[in-house]
Formats: sequence, C-alpha cells, structure tokens
Amino acid sequence: MNGKVIRSCTRKMKTVPEFSEITTIEGIGTPRHLHPLQQAWITYGAAQCGFCSPGFIVSSYQLLAENPSPSRDDVREWFRKNRNICRCTGYKPLVNAVMAAAKVMRGEASMKDITYDFAAEKEIYGSRRPRPTALVKVTGLADYGDDIKLKMPEGTAHLAVVISEVHHAKILSIDTREAEAMPGVIKVLTAKDVKGTNNMASPAHTPRQERKRHHGVPRHRRQKDLPARRCGGACGSGHRRACPRRRQGGQAESGDPALLHDLPRGCYAQRNSAPRKPANFYMEQPVFKGRDTAEVFEEAAFVAEGSFHSQHEPHLPMEPDVVQAYWGIDGMMTIQCKCQSIGENREAIAMATGVPKDNIRMILNYVGGSFGYSTSSNTYALVVTAVQNLNMPAR
Repeated sequence: MNGKVIRSCTRKMKTVPEFSEITTIEGIGTPRHLHPLQQAWITYGAAQCGFCSPGFIVSSYQLLAENPSPSRDDVREWFRKNRNICRCTGYKPLVNAVMAAAKVMRGEASMKDITYDFAAEKEIYGSRRPRPTALVKVTGLADYGDDIKLKMPEGTAHLAVVISEVHHAKILSIDTREAEAMPGVIKVLTAKDVKGTNNMASPAHTPRQERKRHHGVPRHRRQKDLPARRCGGACGSGHRRACPRRRQGGQAESGDPALLHDLPRGCYAQRNSAPRKPANFYMEQPVFKGRDTAEVFEEAAFVAEGSFHSQHEPHLPMEPDVVQAYWGIDGMMTIQCKCQSIGENREAIAMATGVPKDNIRMILNYVGGSFGYSTSSNTYALVVTAVQNLNMPAR
C-alpha cells in the first residue's frame, strides 16, 4: 500500500486512505504473463505448499523496487523485518528466487534464463522439474480451505467446537440452554448425537500408543462416561447459519458450559480415569536391537548430559484446520479437507460416524502445510456429524 508492505489480513478497509495505491499478487502477474519473481518462484522450488507464496512475492516485489541489487543477507533481513514466514522451504529457495528475478529486472538475464527447460529434460526422477501446482500458487489462484468456505452455498452451517479447558476431568453434566437461545444458533450437538461408535480407532503411528494395535479416540466426550483427557478435547459443538459476524461462533462456545470434576493430570487417561503416566512423562522406548544405552555410556569417550525443553506443539502448519462436508447429489458424504491419509481416514470416519466407508468421498483441498498433524481425522468426523444431524452443508 503506497509503496509499503502491509498485512492485508489485519488491515481494516476503514484505515486505508482514499486514493491509496494498492498492489496485490493479481496486479504483479498473471498465468500468461508472469512477473520474473513468479517465474523464479516456480523454477527454484520456492512454491511448495504455496500458502505463503503470494505474501512473499508481494513483499519481494517491494524489496526490488527499493533495492534492485540486494545481497542474500539483504533478502533474508527484508523477510525477517516484514515477518514473511515459510514452513516448507527452509528459505534458501526463496532467496535463490529473489536473486534470480533481480538479475532479470536489472537486464542481466532474460525470462528464458530463469524458466525451466522441459525440452532438455531426460529424466524426471531426480530432476528440478517444477511442481504441477506451482503456477496457481504463485499467481494467488489456489483455493485453500478458507477460500472454498466463501464458495459454499447459502444455508451452510458454521461449526464452533466447544473444547475442554482442563487437562483431565469427568464430565458431570452439559447445559446447552444458553447456547441454544443465542441468535443464529441452529443446534448444539453432543455425544448423544453421534450416529456411529464415536470412536476414532486408527492404526497406531506413535510410540505413545504403547504397542497397541488400535487406539480409541472419541470425538465428542460423553457425559458421565469418558473423561476429558486434555485441554482442547471436543466436548460438543454448536452450529449456526452463515452470517457476516463471526463472533456468534465464539458466543456459542462461551454459552455452552460443562460441569466438570477435576481429576489428576496425565498425558492420557484410561477409561476408569486413572492417569497412566505422570504429566511430564512422554514415552518409554525399549531397545529392540543392540546393547542397552547405559552400558554404552560407560565405555564412551565423551558423554554429554543436560536438561532440554521445546515448545508443546511440534508441528506448525500455517493454514488452520478448515473442513467442508456435505451430501453430494449422488448421495455420497463428501468431505473437502487437508489430509495426508485419505484412505485410512475414510475407515476411521465410517466407524465413528456410522456412514458406510463406500459412501464417503474425500477430496483433497490445496494444503497450506501439514507436516504430519493432518493424518488424524477427528475434525472431519465432527463436521460429518453436523451434516448428518442438520442435513445441510457444514464447515
């Protein structure tokens, strides 16, 4: 805006001065007339999940307007200063792309020089062949989950998930009256509204599951049944019709209190609510091959010991969990989402919600980063439950 990089997602229209000059990704280049930055983003592998690509390209556009000959350190500092964040690339491809585009803009190279030569390609495997999805990502045309939300039909229900605010407790009662009386609220769903087993049983893929073949994860906590096992566990969900004010979703959550009885904290709990592990115990892994670690330490030339900590959340995708579900015109339960395990997830969703597996269709939206966390199908099952109960599209 007026030669300054701003965050469009946080800038209110009322704060934009009259007659401002606004440049967006659409004004920088189009699929048939790419800007050097967009072409370099494709060629140098800078567009991976693509969620950050428009922001980086717009930011780089202003950088080169102010400094046509930046150093690599200048480019990195510019991204740091303007808070451009990428989760996929490690930043090197981004800097490579800016440096290549700068040469074209200075007249030291041509667009052909920075365009991948498919004619010279002999082997695809091991090549630098651009991603097939790169073009729509660098031109801002890729529809991610929140973009698709805006294309959902009239009468789509917007789901507000009510989550546990305690680590471990038994649910004594859930009072939905205040939430149901709020404007725009269609229905409040709890475990009694789940049509299937309410169990997201899926193949074990983490050591925390302690060599069990399947690990049950209920989607809605049941009153006087399974306890709340962690902060963030779903206790219920409220649904409202599409409306311009998103605050109503939050209001529905705050008006849906659950009476909880606190229990000892644990990483996860058994059905009888007894904690299995102390709160600071993550996992215990036996040695399957080789000698015990303690013996090796005794003989090692050097041993380093210390206390270490990290953040609670190991993966940090930039795009939030965004899901759409609806009955297709062919009667299929259709789910559009970001997913890494479409086959396995269909099985888990079928078990939890009661929709036959062969009647579930999953469509992969463009994914703004995932890094392992979207192997779980819990959010999809919540939205499917909404569609089953409301008989209308939900997100």
